Amino acid sequence: MGEFFNFFKAWLLHTYASVRGYKTLASPELAQVRFRRCEPCQFHHEGICTKCGCLLQAKVVLATEKCPIGKWRRVWVKRDFPKKG
Repeated sequence: MGEFFNFFKAWLLHTYASVRGYKTLASPELAQVRFRRCEPCQFHHEGICTKCGCLLQAKVVLATEKCPIGKWRRVWVKRDFPKKG
């Protein structure tokens, strides 16, 4: 049940960020840094974070996600929209 709640919360944050004009995906470089911080973690087991139940390959690429034990945080960056006219 906890995994479903975490997935639902991640979906809500992702949707909120998208609607409010924030980037929803982390850069490939940031995703790589995040994953490197997860690799030696005691809660990393075969690509799953056992603390929150998330698939790490998916979690690290979402800008709106954060590590449940504080190894990395959410990134809120506004998207650049083309200027009209």
